[in-house]
Amino acid sequence: MRLLALVAIRSAVALNPGSGLKICTSPSCRNDGATDLLAKAVAWAAQASADAGAPPSAIAVGACGCLSACGRGPVAKCYPRERMLTNLDDADLLALFDDTFGVSVSPRARDAFETKARADAAAAAGDAARLDAALRGGDVDAVDADGATALHAAAAAGRADAVL
Repeated sequence: MRLLALVAIRSAVALNPGSGLKICTSPSCRNDGATDLLAKAVAWAAQASADAGAPPSAIAVGACGCLSACGRGPVAKCYPRERMLTNLDDADLLALFDDTFGVSVSPRARDAFETKARADAAAAAGDAARLDAALRGGDVDAVDADGATALHAAAAAGRADAVL
């Protein structure tokens, strides 16, 4: 199965050079949740690529400016066909990865992202009890697109009480 996923992702990238997803992060889309959706898309793309044995950059995901669809956000463009996507949510994003990029985002990757988001918020706030609760049963080694864990977030915020 892993080999098939690798072939699928390499085929998608090879057949569609420059394929990827750009999510609008203008104020209107940010108010509609684009920032959270972008973070998920970046993390899920890296994890789906890794699960398929491809480099993290195999699925290009990033932010962009206004796509002139304010009020219908979060809004994104899928390349190379420049297909406009409006009112995106998690289910749309998962379908996009499956249908367009040829990879599935595993439940483990989705859970790891949610665990890390809760842990990052707790760590940055220095809330050791909430951090412990967020990580209990979760993936303590979950990383974001930059390879940072919740421990990195706590340390960067100078929250020794959450690190210890």
